[in-house]
Amino acid sequence: MIELGIIFIIVTVVLILGFSLLHLNKTASSNDSQTKKFANTDFIPTQMFLDTTSDTGIAINESSKSLCLIQSSTLPPQFVHFSDIVASFVMKNDDILQKTLRTAPQEVADLAKEARKKIGNDDENGWGSPTSDSQADSQAQKINLTIVIQHQSNPIYTVNFLDMDTKEDGIIYGKALVSAKHWHHLVSDLINQANTWNQTSETSNIQKPNQSPPHSVADELIKLNELLTSKVITQSDFDAQKEKLLAHH
Repeated sequence: MIELGIIFIIVTVVLILGFSLLHLNKTASSNDSQTKKFANTDFIPTQMFLDTTSDTGIAINESSKSLCLIQSSTLPPQFVHFSDIVASFVMKNDDILQKTLRTAPQEVADLAKEARKKIGNDDENGWGSPTSDSQADSQAQKINLTIVIQHQSNPIYTVNFLDMDTKEDGIIYGKALVSAKHWHHLVSDLINQANTWNQTSETSNIQKPNQSPPHSVADELIKLNELLTSKVITQSDFDAQKEKLLAHH
């Protein structure tokens, strides 16, 4: 009996060690796959979400104020600066649950409003259509995060968080909705920063009645440098605007 007990203990320890090693190998493989996605870029994600069923995903770097949109396993990732984000929507099926829109400049604000009309049903409170008792039963549910980007051939990008038959009061549905709202909050923060940044830039460009408007790239660079020195904008903002100025002259 003692020998059988010892053998049982040894077998149990071996199984536990084997399971632990297998788990570590899977974790390492997962981390390696995420690293390879950005191996040839300077983008280092601080947070990241991947949907393995649709091969879509999203990553963010808060310090550089930029997003990485993962379209599929076969297409290269798309990197977006915060100034080019137009709107963000949390979608349940065809209903808009939450939304954040750009308010400045005016042409971008108009683009955000137009996108809101096209994307889904939206009441004044932004909470979509009410759910009836019959809809609370198990049925196909989709929860997506839809992001609208400026100056892109495909301006609408969708990240899938849920697409399956499930109950709205179930654990799976709840986790998917929380995750979608979390990423909406992150993107909304970038949109709000872009609104503030644009308003600050417009205020700094207001001319006095007898003041001549700037005529050179050098003048614009001097203004940007003053904003950077006074910490109104970050180094990343300065570099992005500098590239735009040099590209248009």
